[in-house]
Amino acid sequence: MSTLSKNIHETEKQVTLKLAGELGLNNSEELKGILQSQLKENRLVRIAIDKAETLDLSAIQLLYAYRKERQQNGKETLFETDFSQSIAVLIKHSNIEFLEKE
Repeated sequence: MSTLSKNIHETEKQVTLKLAGELGLNNSEELKGILQSQLKENRLVRIAIDKAETLDLSAIQLLYAYRKERQQNGKETLFETDFSQSIAVLIKHSNIEFLEKE
């Protein structure tokens, strides 16, 4: 069974949401729920994706939509990523700039 793990850490100025495990179609409803629970958060939301075993386009679309909706409401979202080589190649070839490391 595929698993998605999350850890939420809150401070006065920001919420850090750490995601790990399988971020893909099998867990897309769970990921959507996690993101929706933080959608209206007024503080900075920092999403740290670490040790992702899988990351497919369904997860990327959810992360992009989340960021876009928060942006439209004047709220800041930052991504911190540490991807395997294969996931980094997928992101680069998909022209998904918001998740690329700088």
